[in-house]
Amino acid sequence: MITRDEASPDTYNFRYRAGWGLLQFGDYTHPITTTQKEGTLSLNHSMSLPNNFGTYRIKGQVSPTQFECRFQGNGDKGTMVLQRPH
Repeated sequence: MITRDEASPDTYNFRYRAGWGLLQFGDYTHPITTTQKEGTLSLNHSMSLPNNFGTYRIKGQVSPTQFECRFQGNGDKGTMVLQRPH
């Protein structure tokens, strides 16, 4: 889920459930400062993973119909694409 932070208009809170390997499954909120252009959010951000698991980086974009980004962290990398059905 992505929601705009009421206290900071350029910050969006990305809420998700994730796990790394067999450890650290849980619910996380990742605040990202970004700007919106024509309904699309540009993503280029990093965050420290819990318990010294390294740094997680994302780069991509989110629109009302699609979430697409590349990620890299702690030896893992790939592409995430989520699209709303038409």
